[in-house]
Amino acid sequence: MKLEGLNKYAKYMSLGIELAGAMVIPLLGGYYGDKYFDTRPVLTLIGAFLGFTGVFWNIYKVTKDLERDQEREQELKKNKQKKDQETNNS
Repeated sequence: MKLEGLNKYAKYMSLGIELAGAMVIPLLGGYYGDKYFDTRPVLTLIGAFLGFTGVFWNIYKVTKDLERDQEREQELKKNKQKKDQETNNS
């Protein structure tokens, strides 16, 4: 039973690393691109924008996944209650 609860939330355990990566990778890419092409701060700002966009996209996906999981749990509870009532009535 404990493993079932762990599996349910395992996909959210790495969320911090995913969000940090979504922000840091484009930002560092922009920073080093600016150093290489001597275009400071244009590419860094573009990288920051892409990073923020990636972070918000990940948050959106996680929120939708959580909502979907909660709806499934509610549906399962309703089905279980319905079966229990049918069993008690028989």
